Amino acid sequence: MYAYSKEEGNLSHDILAKVYSRGIDKLHLFSENLGATEATELAEAFKVNSTITKLDLSNNFIQDTEATALAEAFKVNSTITDLDLSWNNIGDKGTTELANALAVNSSLRSLNLYNNDTGPESATVLAQTLKVNSSIRSLNLSGNGVNSVIKLRDLFLK
Repeated sequence: MYAYSKEEGNLSHDILAKVYSRGIDKLHLFSENLGATEATELAEAFKVNSTITKLDLSNNFIQDTEATALAEAFKVNSTITDLDLSWNNIGDKGTTELANALAVNSSLRSLNLYNNDTGPESATVLAQTLKVNSSIRSLNLSGNGVNSVIKLRDLFLK
């Protein structure tokens, strides 16, 4: 496991080089106030990731733009199995892009979207995607409003 601190230097070069060279499989970046630049650099790095299986990006003010960049990475990443994006600001656009990535990603087993801004629209896309995605075993949408959860439940019961 490796926990990053912004004081350590450039995220994409220093930290990821350490992560890859050491074969680290868990990366915790909880509450590091990652900006758009760092989140985008991470997304690019995870397109070629071959070691990290658990990634915690919770409480980092990640919004739709950063979530979209991460979604693009998860369309090609085949090693991350657990992704924690809780306590961010991911809305319908970012959640929809993540759902679209799940349509082609077969490695992700757990997705935590607790306390974001997921609404009924993206919950619909998530539900439709989960009907065809057989790898997700755990999805946390708590704290996103009762309408999202009801929409997801109703779509699964159809």
